[in-house]
Amino acid sequence: MPPSPPSQVVSYVGNVYSVSDATLIAMSSEAHRLSFSHWRELRLEQVCFDDTFHVTISALAKNSGFCVEPFASSLDRRGCDQAFYVWTFAPDSRANRDDPCAIVQVSKSDKGELVFIKVASAFLEMSANVASQFASWLPKRPDPDESKVNMSFWQYDKETNALSRPRRLACPAWSTIQQNYPVDVRVQLQRLMSIKSLDGKNKLFLLHGLPGTGKTFFLRALAREWKAHVNLHCILDPEMFFGTANYMTSVVLDSVNDDSEDEDKWRLLVLEDTGELLAKDAKERHGQALSRLLNLTDGLLGQGLKVAVAVTTNEPIDAVHPAIRRSGRCLANVDFRRFSAQEANAWLQLSKSSASVSQAMSLADLYALVNGTLAPVEQEIGFVQ
Repeated sequence: MPPSPPSQVVSYVGNVYSVSDATLIAMSSEAHRLSFSHWRELRLEQVCFDDTFHVTISALAKNSGFCVEPFASSLDRRGCDQAFYVWTFAPDSRANRDDPCAIVQVSKSDKGELVFIKVASAFLEMSANVASQFASWLPKRPDPDESKVNMSFWQYDKETNALSRPRRLACPAWSTIQQNYPVDVRVQLQRLMSIKSLDGKNKLFLLHGLPGTGKTFFLRALAREWKAHVNLHCILDPEMFFGTANYMTSVVLDSVNDDSEDEDKWRLLVLEDTGELLAKDAKERHGQALSRLLNLTDGLLGQGLKVAVAVTTNEPIDAVHPAIRRSGRCLANVDFRRFSAQEANAWLQLSKSSASVSQAMSLADLYALVNGTLAPVEQEIGFVQ
């Protein structure tokens, strides 16, 4: 049994006391000796907080300098009140390595309009840092008015070398589709979503996995999340793009049919289903295509250009040319794997489906199962509809 709460505490949740003046006190059988006298409370709007947050929080914290562990006893069925212990691995930390440096409570208002982050720590600066870090891990709430994103679709043209057709496509918010990926994949994608600028970063994204695992779906969500600082350009004929020098240079150096593009924005070139161009024997089969891709992302051609390249392939990573997948080449190298049977059944439960499976399933397979069809819904696959 946890100790009795002090007099100023008005409610108790798990191992965390919610205090009327926003002070949070950690009192558990293991940590009641800690004096967490400094607190910080944040009230956030336009963010999402649900019962999936505690699943991903530990993995998201890996590169933050913090270690986070949720309290199972604080997780109610609605996921609207969750508690966490936080440790720091900072060399100059004054906190005892054996004890948590902070304790955090995340909750939301009855109507879900506000999300509250309350942090208690022995140090004022620590409580502020932890609160800010937790706020950065909460995905933004989707805004219906921001669902459509301007994109350019390119193809080779004999007269002009490159022809661009602008389109405005509806793109999902990351917060509405993040559950469509296994936790380890979701964590990698969340890190990409949180990038605010591509300046100084590697320019190549490698997304690989079987068909129907959500690669294009993710790119659509990324286009929406990044639209303030990145314009997305979809190359419809990747082989021709890298096989024809004039075509490629027209897209990356000129402003063909795109005079209004903000010069301060980056361009993200998306090339889907590029397995043959990335294969180990790509140089023998496709000549200079592979060399031009590497030159664009990591060579002289790409120097000074605000151009990044995202390539997708249905091939396994071992089939990709070593020059592409070598360490340090890619900003992201994500394996869009299938759900395990256990993960698939958890996804089906979240989708309020009574179905169950006993083997690994792709995202498309799961949607087909829920919809009662033999194939996934066509409009959900690929940029071109």
